[in-house]
Amino acid sequence: CCQAGLGRREDAIDALAAALGRGFRDLDRAQTDDCWQAWRDDERLRDLLGIVEVEGLSRDEGWRTDLRLLARELKRRAYAPFALISEEDFDAEVARLDGEIPDLTDTQIIVAMMRLTAHMDDGHAGIRMPDEDNELTRLVQLEFFLFAEGLFVTAAGPGYARLLGAQVETIGGRTVPEAVAALAPVIARDNDQQVRLEIPVLLRRTAILHGLGLTGDLGQVAL
Repeated sequence: CCQAGLGRREDAIDALAAALGRGFRDLDRAQTDDCWQAWRDDERLRDLLGIVEVEGLSRDEGWRTDLRLLARELKRRAYAPFALISEEDFDAEVARLDGEIPDLTDTQIIVAMMRLTAHMDDGHAGIRMPDEDNELTRLVQLEFFLFAEGLFVTAAGPGYARLLGAQVETIGGRTVPEAVAALAPVIARDNDQQVRLEIPVLLRRTAILHGLGLTGDLGQVAL
């Protein structure tokens, strides 16, 4: 920012590249910093900041752009990006997803991105649905907990009070162990207890269940 304030564009962009290379985490802050406003048409700057002109992109091009940025940022920001998977295997998985995008639903792509993020061995990593998308953020009006005895309803929204305390035996026609096995690989974690805590949360999110094939309807799931 100091170099930018002095009008030294190349030095400023070099400094930005160095900061990003050393793990500067807050890309959103860098993208919106006033010091870059005069140079936002600079190709190198836009590439470093992940600024993309989305107007005119097809659906598949948009997802591929997102995937490239996600893969880059996972490698750049993760403290140990290849603790669980080699870089070669990670790149192969990214390339495979890139090729499959035209044949996948949006929710399947999101779930695949979650699986990529789970490779990072970091419980603070994750994929969040866009807040403004009502379909992707829809929740089942129940809360669950995975006890040693099984999955039970621990809270219920209006009209569902009769289900409080009920044990859930199937989710979209799958047994609870089958649903747990489907969800576990997409959960970034520091340890296995984090997986047990996250599974009941994700079971409320119909978009994730849809992406995993646990429900055929984006808006509801049969319990």
